[in-house]
Amino acid sequence: MAGVLLCRDKRGAGSRGSGLALRSSTGHLAGKRRDPPMTLIDDAASVRENAYAPYSGFKVGAALRSASGNVFVGCNVENVAYPEGT
Repeated sequence: MAGVLLCRDKRGAGSRGSGLALRSSTGHLAGKRRDPPMTLIDDAASVRENAYAPYSGFKVGAALRSASGNVFVGCNVENVAYPEGT
């Protein structure tokens, strides 16, 4: 893995913006070693719009660039689950 970028958005609780969590494959914050390509930030922010978070209101988008240069994106999807026996 060459690098990971998470783009999150917490609605409510006075938070109106998005926060970025950056991590590189070396374990250092990507911003400290080198800035991540803006395309990863854009990709993570874009796919975050597909997140389904009706319960927490906490949408997350992620973009990952592999060592070969391929970009993979994903987002969170919440699901109600009730423990067996309740």
